[in-house]
Amino acid sequence: MVGAKLYIATRAEYRTHGSDGLMEHVRARLAAQGRRPYVIPLGGSNALGTWGYLDAFDELIAQTAKLCSFSADGACTNDAGFFSDIVLSTGSGGSLAGIALANRLAGTGAKVWGFGACDSPTWFHGFINKHVLPHLLPLAGAGVGGEEPLAGLRSEDLAEVRDAKNLGYAQSAPEELRTIREVAMRTGVLFDPVYSGKALHCFVGLLRTSPELFGRRVLFWHTGGLFGLWDKQPQLQALLEAEPQGPGPDVVPVFDRTAAL
Repeated sequence: MVGAKLYIATRAEYRTHGSDGLMEHVRARLAAQGRRPYVIPLGGSNALGTWGYLDAFDELIAQTAKLCSFSADGACTNDAGFFSDIVLSTGSGGSLAGIALANRLAGTGAKVWGFGACDSPTWFHGFINKHVLPHLLPLAGAGVGGEEPLAGLRSEDLAEVRDAKNLGYAQSAPEELRTIREVAMRTGVLFDPVYSGKALHCFVGLLRTSPELFGRRVLFWHTGGLFGLWDKQPQLQALLEAEPQGPGPDVVPVFDRTAAL
């Protein structure tokens, strides 16, 4: 609708050159034409994109300060403190890097968990160490209390990363879709099957088998990605037809049409 030109690469070209190589090829072509292209990396995962999650962490701290825990007499108090753990999905590393670094700078003491929808924990740590932190740390300044800038800090110091890809990137196992459906029915919150749904399923499984790994107040940070649900319509439809959906019909008319017969 807005007249943008799309550059399409095949899977073979992507495997050969990678996203960085393909974007650099297009950037160089446009620059040779006298244009001024700006490259946004895969997932927006660079130092500039990561700043968005440093700002988001400030919002989280402000929102947490307003949360209520109700006493026996119904009074609202906020004596629970900050979260013990922060859990999120990671696909390209930027969200994880921003949240984990902000958590360290703010001195909240929470443990940050990244559940990878693709690649391996080693890859995520390596990417953040090479492409994000070296450019971000000189700008981040001192952490809480005004200590020296966090030069030399590594991703492994900031977060624990677990493998959550299961069958593979964007490949959904039936048990993952069941978790997404169960949470949607219990809470009304939708998770996508590519990123956040995989992380949620892996986190819930780990929480059930090893609850001692987590503290008493865990935040699952939903980072979006709902469009991935559309690709899973056949699998989700089969799941819904095979399993009961609770009491009552799925579709109810607004008006009682039998009264007019």
